Amino acid sequence: MDDLELDVAIVSLDRATAQPDELLPLVERSSRATRARRITGRGRRLLTIGAGAGLVAATTVAGITYQDYLTSVSPFVGLEDGVQRVATPVVVHPAFTDQPGQRCLLYVELRGVSATQLDAAGEVLSRVDGDALSMEAADGAADQQAYSEQLGLLLTEQLRPAIPELRYHDDDAIRSHHTPLFDAYTITCRADADPVG
Repeated sequence: MDDLELDVAIVSLDRATAQPDELLPLVERSSRATRARRITGRGRRLLTIGAGAGLVAATTVAGITYQDYLTSVSPFVGLEDGVQRVATPVVVHPAFTDQPGQRCLLYVELRGVSATQLDAAGEVLSRVDGDALSMEAADGAADQQAYSEQLGLLLTEQLRPAIPELRYHDDDAIRSHHTPLFDAYTITCRADADPVG
């Protein structure tokens, strides 16, 4: 019996009767047809294995965080909340290093920028001569700390065409969360430190 036949049978019943006798056989037949089967043997094992695999997959995916992702891609370093990394690295030979002439990838980290500004910063950094920038930062720098500070300031200036209101390390800007800020940079040095792209 399909739904249409059941509807016709119900409509044809006398609604004044307390317990319509014509309806009882229809209800019994439909309840027998929809009775659940007991899962046994092989079906139970497959159901248990499938549920276990689904649980493991869901737990694995739920356990992966954005920080886990960041530590799996170059430069293999996480970020603080609110900080975004420009995907385009600058190739540099840093000064004040234990291994002179080492080729490294420098990744700029910004705070308070939009996705459009981040893309524009990547475009600007793709055209920056990292070696010239590194040599300019090394001129007059007495140590690694002074070199790092000067390199950050020079990178901020390089990014101003893309983000005119960009500021360099400013505690007031960090508190406001709305002012674009040059937060930091990360350098990764390896033998194969050529940009991927």
